Amino acid sequence: MTDLNKQNATYFPNLDGLRFIAFLLVFVNHVVACLGHKTVNPLINKIKTDYLLNGDLGVNFFFVLSGFLITYLLLKEKEKHATINVRSFYLRRVLRIWPLYFLVLFIGLAIIPLFTTALPAGFPISNSTTIMNKNLYMFFLGNFDYVKNGISNAIVGVLWSVSIEEQFYLFWPLLLLIIPRKHLTKLFIALIAFSIYYRLFGMAGKTQNLMQHYHTFSCLSDLAMGALFAKLCGSEKFIDFFRKLNPIVIILVYLTGFTLIALRMDFFHLELTQNEYLKQINFHSNGIKPRPQQYWRSFMPVVYSLFFAFVMMEQIFAERSIFKIGKIKLFTYLGKISYGLYCFHMIALFIVVYVMMKLGYSVTVPDKKLIFIEAITAFGLTILISIVSYNYFEKKFLLLKTKIAANLVPKGSKKKN
Repeated sequence: MTDLNKQNATYFPNLDGLRFIAFLLVFVNHVVACLGHKTVNPLINKIKTDYLLNGDLGVNFFFVLSGFLITYLLLKEKEKHATINVRSFYLRRVLRIWPLYFLVLFIGLAIIPLFTTALPAGFPISNSTTIMNKNLYMFFLGNFDYVKNGISNAIVGVLWSVSIEEQFYLFWPLLLLIIPRKHLTKLFIALIAFSIYYRLFGMAGKTQNLMQHYHTFSCLSDLAMGALFAKLCGSEKFIDFFRKLNPIVIILVYLTGFTLIALRMDFFHLELTQNEYLKQINFHSNGIKPRPQQYWRSFMPVVYSLFFAFVMMEQIFAERSIFKIGKIKLFTYLGKISYGLYCFHMIALFIVVYVMMKLGYSVTVPDKKLIFIEAITAFGLTILISIVSYNYFEKKFLLLKTKIAANLVPKGSKKKN
């Protein structure tokens, strides 16, 4: 995920804490999805499926954050220098993203398989390397492996969102360089509309659930929403609106957003019966009209990304916030290493479950106590691995990235007095 170093000219301290919250949501989702205790208790099942599994929205939050930060920085660069140093941008992104990405890819594809030959059937962390298309991950196209082959390897599979961000980084600076600033608002709104249209009509004959979650066009609305708010931050009136937000308004928006997230499965009928799901897979090709669930699945991601964008603006600009997450220094620090937290957490979860299995625990049919121990241990191990990775591996590349940023002035740029 996008990293903003404090040495950069532009730094929003509260966003580090939000990055950690986004990771925490993803972590909870994966723990519940992989280690979910099998029970007939309807209340526990409802909490799992209707609330805890909503943690997948953490990835959407990451996308909104990335769209905002990258666009904001590129627009500031263009405003200052009348151009964008695209080569410098690519090199900085490579130094931030590639080293850790390929390290995790190596661990997932070369080291983890050494320990998977004797795993019992039903081992909770999917780790198959036979179904997945490894080449797609090598070229940052891992999300299309999910779309085509499904989720067969959760350890490497978490990199699907990094693939989408790299695809975004590939064309985004070129787009901002070419398109005049006055047309960007319309462009970003058009991209959001296109993403909605694609989720609704662009998946004929495909497994919609996978397409809607993992296809680049499906996720584009989150990135474009962040970009839209970055563009709007160029207006003093826009910033002033958030700066003067009434605390009551802030509370009401937060309550509304959290309620919509809590009711995501129930109220919007996202959990379809098998019959309904099969009917909708080919709705466009066989003449069946989209059902209400399909409309909700297509439009609601924009509502959530709008809420996440509001949270960003409120945390950055509001002078009467109820609470600034940057006050929790631990969250700020963990947000700074959130890229590592995200990339390593499934590896940590695999290690913990594997060790528990070797110690004689029933990891295929775990009880509630074992799941809790596994989750807490994996969380701690993820933080430990990420700290080590950040200080002894990633920082070497970040220093190079900082040097590049220090020499950012593009050739032929217009100097301002």
